[in-house]
Amino acid sequence: MTYKTADNRTVPEPVLRQIHQYSFYKTSENRQVTLAVLEIRQPTLATLSLVEVTDGYEIFAAEYLTGILAMRLAEGWILNSASERHYVLAVPSLDESPSAAMPICARCGSNRIVRDACARWNSATGRWALADVHDCAFCEACESEGDDLVRLVSGEETPAVRTAEPDQ
Repeated sequence: MTYKTADNRTVPEPVLRQIHQYSFYKTSENRQVTLAVLEIRQPTLATLSLVEVTDGYEIFAAEYLTGILAMRLAEGWILNSASERHYVLAVPSLDESPSAAMPICARCGSNRIVRDACARWNSATGRWALADVHDCAFCEACESEGDDLVRLVSGEETPAVRTAEPDQ
């Protein structure tokens, strides 16, 4: 079985085909409202397409589609092309090799740096997905805070890095 994209390109049998559906009853209008987004994953790309929208709820449906897109981008997917009802994403890089650089405090040199982050629950995988890591950092050693607090040092500099022990 093959599928066609919004621009009439044929895509092969998907690795994953999933419908994200949101439905509710609008009492004031006495009708059921349904929004559905089809997600098709291929070995090298994924598509998100708005496939069902109740008349009059196009803006709400676009927000729903954008929310799903935001979750995929937070997982590392890369946006290739977009239209009003359709997105094409590239597979995230599987290169998870750790960086040779280590973050330290730019003020005191400690490696006890923390950052706040935002995570969203991904119902498709049943796991939390990291959505964003905020720029502001906090050093537990010298209690400094700021967007420019983190400095990356290479592996050669690491032995000289001060590792402050927490106060007992």
